[in-house]
Amino acid sequence: MTVHVDGSLGIIRFNRPERYNSFIAAQFEDIQHALLELANNDQVSVVLLTANGKYFSSGADLAELGSKPLDIETVLNTLIDFAKPIIVGVNGPAYGISVTMLALCDIVYASSRATFKTPFMRLGLCAEGCSSYLFPLIMGYAKANEVLLMGRELSGMEAERANLVSEVIPEEKFEAEVLRRAKEMASFPPQALRDTKELIRGPLRPTLKAANHREVQCIAKRVRSDECHQAIAGWMAERASKKKNSKL
Repeated sequence: MTVHVDGSLGIIRFNRPERYNSFIAAQFEDIQHALLELANNDQVSVVLLTANGKYFSSGADLAELGSKPLDIETVLNTLIDFAKPIIVGVNGPAYGISVTMLALCDIVYASSRATFKTPFMRLGLCAEGCSSYLFPLIMGYAKANEVLLMGRELSGMEAERANLVSEVIPEEKFEAEVLRRAKEMASFPPQALRDTKELIRGPLRPTLKAANHREVQCIAKRVRSDECHQAIAGWMAERASKKKNSKL
């Protein structure tokens, strides 16, 4: 992960492209440190979150999931409490928590090649990232249930229609355009940005933290279950088989 300050804009980039920007425990710790660093930097008024490589993120690294629990509650509470606007540039496919955490940010731009998938049921897991509360709120129950219970993959345009994404931008101009818009917002009076975000986020904060806590408790229960272990093992075996066959 890289953290860079460009004037009044703080930029966080997921930087594990060889592993599709999947999250291990160390990445969550890095995200937490980066957010706190930028929160405490008086020069920074807006944060841009994006990624290097072809993927935005493939979500939690399942190979590590059982051996070292991910402290997602702390990171997500930091997002919930974050006083400065966060713009996200989803440059490619996004899976799992990298999808659900988007609803905790303020503006989400997606490349035309981005897709969004939450395969929690396939893996014997459960909703996370406050999605059990926020997805029905922003998408409506019918679409949220399809995304969370069926694990339906959304294209960028479908995610925009579902209100998860603010706008889809053509791939060829995506990075430059997102950076331009982020810098434009960062040029606005910083206290006005924080005050307006607080008016929007403040009333929801206790509800979001309660939803986060419920989900984390459910995740802890799920990852200890035989059902989850078998589902993840089956998924990883299927993935390994596809990779092997692709080399034949």
